[in-house]
Amino acid sequence: HLQTANWWASRSSCCHHETMERHKANDPSLKLEMDQCFEKTLKNKIVLSGQYKNLEARLYLEWGICCHKFDDPEGAKRSFQKAREASGLEVSLSGALGKRTKFQTESKSQLVLLAKSSTTKVDTNESPSDDEDDVVENGDLEKDTNDEELDPNDPEASMVGKTKVLGIRTIRLKELDEYTPLREKIKFTDDEADALERKGRLSEIDQAIVLGLCVDVKNSYAMENLTAEEMSAYVQRVMQHPQNWMIYSTALFLKSNLEYESTKTKDRAVLQMQLLVDQQSDRLTPLQATAKEIEDSAPVFERMKWLRGLAWPALWNLKRHLALKYLSMGVVKSALQICEEVFLWEEAVDCLLAMGAKARAIKLVNERLEISPTSNLYCQMGILTQEIDWFEKAWEFSGRRYSRAKRLWARASFELGDYKSS
Repeated sequence: HLQTANWWASRSSCCHHETMERHKANDPSLKLEMDQCFEKTLKNKIVLSGQYKNLEARLYLEWGICCHKFDDPEGAKRSFQKAREASGLEVSLSGALGKRTKFQTESKSQLVLLAKSSTTKVDTNESPSDDEDDVVENGDLEKDTNDEELDPNDPEASMVGKTKVLGIRTIRLKELDEYTPLREKIKFTDDEADALERKGRLSEIDQAIVLGLCVDVKNSYAMENLTAEEMSAYVQRVMQHPQNWMIYSTALFLKSNLEYESTKTKDRAVLQMQLLVDQQSDRLTPLQATAKEIEDSAPVFERMKWLRGLAWPALWNLKRHLALKYLSMGVVKSALQICEEVFLWEEAVDCLLAMGAKARAIKLVNERLEISPTSNLYCQMGILTQEIDWFEKAWEFSGRRYSRAKRLWARASFELGDYKSS
């Protein structure tokens, strides 16, 4: 019989969870089924024998990702730590002297992640490269071993995202703002750069575990500047030596979410996320404008190799992230187009409200209430019509648990002068 049947069953439970509607997704029976299948897999002789390298680490990593998707941060933390121990990965946060901006004259301590695989082989012929901004300014663009620069005579060279890493278009800050004071990456002092380089390349399994530990940081602390700085250290360590298409794409996704919070990198973050969305399809888009680019994309086996061990969102969820970012930046029509494409009706109503298309929004809400009513849709109808009854319906529909309905109900009563009810 299939000895990994329980492992596949746990993956199936996680996929089932991801495809469920958000207000029905927290089904405890699915979580219990998933945990039981992973526990049974751990007792399998193949896993315990150590016959296949890093199989135990990969199992714990996938378990951690599944717990993260089921909103179980404690279970995810426990599994990520066990995955790190099984693979022999050494990780620690430290400081290193470096410069973030082009005009910085004095090196300051920068947070870095010191990570080393148990089977690391340091390439003594590899020397740390200078900051790429300085190289470009001198007119002598050196080709990084992991970067595939496009031919200047190629029509693609005029597009945003000229540089490719493992076939993935990456956008540099100078492409959007020639006068940006930020460096593309921190320029460390020579001694610090040598010390960091001696840690060597991480194996693919360890890169995936580092990204899992990055997700754990996000789950463990409130999202603020210090948390973002710590997460960035994990992401930069993975991006230092790209090896796998899926792992690098996930690192770019996390990096884009972090950079979006800064005004100086917000535009780059959104465009990079748009590129990540485009590379998931075979359609021509403004940022994926040639058939050759689609043909040269990573093969299926490379995309699927680490898919279950990474916090990579489903395509509709990835597009939702992009749509919400477009909406917050005022790019409302693009956000609406994406929401309608992946049937995110509640977000589409928010876009219509931002556009001032009230009649169209009311029509859409009425249609969705007849098909699949939700508490949020009732609230949106109340906002559109300014009728308190809709907030009361939302409160009752949720079993008196949807706090937003109660808040909107109280605010509407206050504005009508009904202070006692509010």
